[in-house]
Amino acid sequence: ISSSNYIINEYLDRHFDVFHPHKKYRPAPAGKTIFNKMILSYLFFLSLGLFTAHSLNPFFFKVALLFALSGYFYNIQPFRTKDRIYLDVLTEGINNPIRLLAGWYTLGPQHFLPSSHLLLAYWMLGCFFMALKRFAEMRSIGNSDRALLYRASLGIYSETSLLVSSFFYGSFSLLFLGGIFLKHHV
Repeated sequence: ISSSNYIINEYLDRHFDVFHPHKKYRPAPAGKTIFNKMILSYLFFLSLGLFTAHSLNPFFFKVALLFALSGYFYNIQPFRTKDRIYLDVLTEGINNPIRLLAGWYTLGPQHFLPSSHLLLAYWMLGCFFMALKRFAEMRSIGNSDRALLYRASLGIYSETSLLVSSFFYGSFSLLFLGGIFLKHHV
Protein backbone atom coordinates (compact mmCIF):
# COMPACT_ATOMS: atom_id res chain seq x y z
CA ILE A 1 0.00 0.00 0.00
CA SER A 2 2.94 2.30 0.68
CA SER A 3 4.20 1.50 -2.80
CA SER A 4 0.84 2.33 -4.34
CA ASN A 5 0.75 5.63 -2.44
CA TYR A 6 4.27 6.50 -3.63
CA ILE A 7 3.46 5.56 -7.23
CA ILE A 8 0.41 7.82 -7.40
CA ASN A 9 2.31 10.58 -5.60
CA GLU A 10 5.21 10.42 -8.07
CA TYR A 11 2.92 10.51 -11.07
CA LEU A 12 0.55 13.23 -9.88
CA ASP A 13 3.43 15.42 -8.68
CA ARG A 14 5.47 15.15 -11.89
CA HIS A 15 4.55 18.66 -13.06
CA PHE A 16 5.49 20.15 -9.68
CA ASP A 17 8.65 18.12 -9.11
CA VAL A 18 10.37 19.81 -12.07
CA PHE A 19 10.80 22.80 -9.74
CA HIS A 20 12.59 20.78 -7.04
CA PRO A 21 16.41 20.80 -7.21
CA HIS A 22 16.70 17.01 -6.85
CA LYS A 23 13.32 15.51 -7.78
CA LYS A 24 13.40 17.05 -11.25
CA TYR A 25 15.76 14.27 -12.34
CA ARG A 26 13.35 11.45 -11.46
CA PRO A 27 11.63 9.61 -14.34
CA ALA A 28 8.14 11.14 -13.86
CA PRO A 29 9.19 14.84 -13.96
CA ALA A 30 11.55 14.02 -16.83
CA GLY A 31 8.55 12.72 -18.82
CA LYS A 32 9.72 9.10 -18.85
CA THR A 33 6.64 7.51 -17.32
CA ILE A 34 3.68 6.00 -19.13
CA PHE A 35 0.24 6.52 -17.65
CA ASN A 36 -0.99 2.98 -18.38
CA LYS A 37 2.03 1.39 -16.69
CA MET A 38 1.72 3.74 -13.73
CA ILE A 39 -1.98 3.04 -13.18
CA LEU A 40 -1.44 -0.71 -13.54
CA SER A 41 1.42 -0.59 -11.02
CA TYR A 42 -0.70 1.48 -8.64
CA LEU A 43 -3.64 -0.93 -8.87
CA PHE A 44 -1.39 -3.99 -8.58
CA PHE A 45 0.34 -2.82 -5.39
CA LEU A 46 -2.88 -1.50 -3.87
CA SER A 47 -4.71 -4.76 -4.60
CA LEU A 48 -1.82 -6.88 -3.37
CA GLY A 49 -1.58 -4.85 -0.16
CA LEU A 50 -5.30 -4.99 0.55
CA PHE A 51 -5.52 -8.70 -0.30
CA THR A 52 -2.59 -9.48 1.99
CA ALA A 53 -4.07 -7.33 4.76
CA HIS A 54 -7.45 -9.04 4.39
CA SER A 55 -5.83 -12.47 4.63
CA LEU A 56 -4.11 -11.49 7.88
CA ASN A 57 -7.15 -10.38 9.88
CA PRO A 58 -10.13 -8.01 9.57
CA PHE A 59 -8.65 -5.40 11.91
CA PHE A 60 -5.42 -5.21 9.96
CA PHE A 61 -7.46 -4.91 6.74
CA LYS A 62 -9.37 -1.90 8.13
CA VAL A 63 -6.10 -0.19 9.08
CA ALA A 64 -4.65 -0.98 5.64
CA LEU A 65 -7.73 0.50 3.99
CA LEU A 66 -7.36 3.60 6.16
CA PHE A 67 -3.72 3.87 5.05
CA ALA A 68 -4.77 3.64 1.38
CA LEU A 69 -7.43 6.31 1.92
CA SER A 70 -4.88 8.53 3.62
CA GLY A 71 -2.74 8.37 0.47
CA TYR A 72 -5.79 9.07 -1.67
CA PHE A 73 -6.81 12.18 0.26
CA TYR A 74 -3.22 13.42 0.44
CA ASN A 75 -2.57 13.14 -3.31
CA ILE A 76 -5.76 13.24 -5.36
CA GLN A 77 -8.09 16.12 -6.25
CA PRO A 78 -10.49 17.46 -5.12
CA PHE A 79 -9.00 16.84 -1.67
CA ARG A 80 -5.23 16.90 -2.32
CA THR A 81 -4.50 17.93 1.24
CA LYS A 82 -0.79 18.18 0.44
CA ASP A 83 -1.54 21.59 -1.11
CA ARG A 84 -3.31 22.99 1.97
CA ILE A 85 -1.34 24.76 4.67
CA TYR A 86 -1.10 22.80 7.96
CA LEU A 87 -3.50 20.16 6.62
CA ASP A 88 -0.61 18.81 4.53
CA VAL A 89 1.41 18.16 7.68
CA LEU A 90 -1.54 16.79 9.65
CA THR A 91 -2.63 14.34 6.93
CA GLU A 92 0.90 13.12 6.24
CA GLY A 93 1.60 12.85 9.98
CA ILE A 94 -1.49 10.68 10.51
CA ASN A 95 0.38 7.89 8.75
CA ASN A 96 2.45 7.37 11.92
CA PRO A 97 -0.42 6.22 14.15
CA ILE A 98 -1.90 4.29 11.21
CA ARG A 99 1.37 2.38 10.89
CA LEU A 100 1.45 1.87 14.65
CA LEU A 101 -2.03 0.34 14.47
CA ALA A 102 -0.93 -1.84 11.55
CA GLY A 103 1.88 -3.19 13.71
CA TRP A 104 -0.54 -3.62 16.60
CA TYR A 105 -2.90 -5.73 14.49
CA THR A 106 -0.17 -7.89 12.94
CA LEU A 107 -0.27 -9.65 16.30
CA GLY A 108 -3.89 -10.56 15.60
CA PRO A 109 -7.22 -9.18 16.71
CA GLN A 110 -6.77 -7.28 19.95
CA HIS A 111 -9.43 -6.76 22.56
CA PHE A 112 -8.32 -3.20 23.18
CA LEU A 113 -6.67 -0.37 21.29
CA PRO A 114 -3.34 1.16 22.19
CA SER A 115 -3.59 4.18 24.46
CA SER A 116 -5.10 7.25 22.80
CA HIS A 117 -2.21 9.18 24.33
CA LEU A 118 0.24 6.96 22.44
CA LEU A 119 -1.62 7.39 19.15
CA LEU A 120 -1.80 11.17 19.60
CA ALA A 121 1.86 11.40 20.66
CA TYR A 122 2.88 9.39 17.61
CA TRP A 123 0.70 11.54 15.32
CA MET A 124 2.15 14.78 16.67
CA LEU A 125 5.68 13.36 16.37
CA GLY A 126 4.95 12.63 12.70
CA CYS A 127 3.68 16.19 12.28
CA PHE A 128 6.82 17.51 13.95
CA PHE A 129 8.99 15.72 11.39
CA MET A 130 6.74 16.74 8.46
CA ALA A 131 6.87 20.42 9.44
CA LEU A 132 10.66 20.19 9.58
CA LYS A 133 10.63 18.43 6.20
CA ARG A 134 8.65 21.36 4.74
CA PHE A 135 11.17 23.73 6.32
CA ALA A 136 14.03 21.78 4.70
CA GLU A 137 12.25 21.79 1.34
CA MET A 138 11.78 25.55 1.55
CA ARG A 139 15.44 26.01 2.43
CA SER A 140 16.73 23.65 -0.27
CA ILE A 141 14.69 25.33 -3.00
CA GLY A 142 15.82 28.72 -1.75
CA ASN A 143 13.40 30.82 -3.80
CA SER A 144 9.85 31.43 -2.53
CA ASP A 145 8.37 31.76 -6.05
CA ARG A 146 9.96 28.47 -7.10
CA ALA A 147 8.87 26.85 -3.81
CA LEU A 148 5.27 27.84 -4.57
CA LEU A 149 5.52 26.19 -8.00
CA TYR A 150 6.85 23.02 -6.37
CA ARG A 151 4.31 22.83 -3.53
CA ALA A 152 1.32 25.14 -3.12
CA SER A 153 1.49 25.11 0.67
CA LEU A 154 5.09 26.37 0.58
CA GLY A 155 3.81 29.59 -0.94
CA ILE A 156 1.84 30.26 2.23
CA TYR A 157 4.26 28.98 4.86
CA SER A 158 7.22 30.98 6.02
CA GLU A 159 10.34 29.54 7.61
CA THR A 160 9.20 31.06 10.89
CA SER A 161 5.69 29.56 10.70
CA LEU A 162 7.17 26.14 9.95
CA LEU A 163 9.57 26.32 12.88
CA VAL A 164 6.83 27.56 15.23
CA SER A 165 4.46 24.81 14.07
CA SER A 166 7.18 22.17 14.50
CA PHE A 167 7.69 23.44 18.06
CA PHE A 168 3.92 23.17 18.59
CA TYR A 169 3.77 19.60 17.24
CA GLY A 170 6.84 18.55 19.22
CA SER A 171 5.41 20.04 22.41
CA PHE A 172 2.09 18.26 21.95
CA SER A 173 3.89 15.01 21.25
CA LEU A 174 5.73 15.36 24.55
CA LEU A 175 2.51 16.37 26.32
CA PHE A 176 0.73 13.21 25.15
CA LEU A 177 3.79 11.14 25.98
CA GLY A 178 3.66 12.64 29.48
CA GLY A 179 0.01 11.59 29.62
CA ILE A 180 1.11 8.00 29.04
CA PHE A 181 3.62 8.26 31.88
CA LEU A 182 0.99 9.66 34.25
CA LYS A 183 -1.69 7.20 33.20
CA HIS A 184 0.56 4.17 33.64
CA HIS A 185 2.54 5.53 36.62
CA VAL A 186 5.89 5.34 34.83
